[in-house]
Amino acid sequence: MGYGMDQTDGSFMIKNENKEKAYNLLMEYLKENSYDHAYKEGDMKDIYDAFRYYGFVFFENEKGDIYSICFESEKLTDQEVFFTAIAPVVEEGSFLEMRGEDNCLWRWVFRDGGCGTIYPKIIWDDDVE
Repeated sequence: MGYGMDQTDGSFMIKNENKEKAYNLLMEYLKENSYDHAYKEGDMKDIYDAFRYYGFVFFENEKGDIYSICFESEKLTDQEVFFTAIAPVVEEGSFLEMRGEDNCLWRWVFRDGGCGTIYPKIIWDDDVE
């Protein structure tokens, strides 16, 4: 089962020199917070495996920076755990906009070394022209 979702927008960056640190932060976070099932199974040997594990692929520029990510899975799992762990090395202002199977909209936003979830305010204007 699970909750279906799609990525609708985003702007995401991790500099090349921080990719290994992102992986190490994730492994440390999983271990400290008893999310170590993947770590014990050896599913994530590097940052590439980690992104795939959580349903994302990423794109690198000529410097090796991760400049974009794309959600290629269908279900919400522990993506918020992943983003919380790597947030200290994600560039300030990065975000991912998602739409759930029930049309719920949200963004994971990266600010001040952390990751949070925000929801839009949708306003219907009654004025008809």
